[in-house]
Amino acid sequence: MILDEPTSALDRSIQIQVIDVLKRLQDKYKLTYLFISHDLKVIRSMCDQIFVMSGGKTSRVW
Repeated sequence: MILDEPTSALDRSIQIQVIDVLKRLQDKYKLTYLFISHDLKVIRSMCDQIFVMSGGKTSRVW
């Protein structure tokens, strides 16, 4: 599932709720997410692997 800035327009408390729902769905249905975001706090709480895209190239950072 591709998630492009799914929490960007939400306040922090709602972001936490959305992330919690996404994690529960991921666990229940064994989902894989391509999570696109500029918010490093959200990325760190959500992702097992982090890639950064710059100049059309990707590099793994975590």
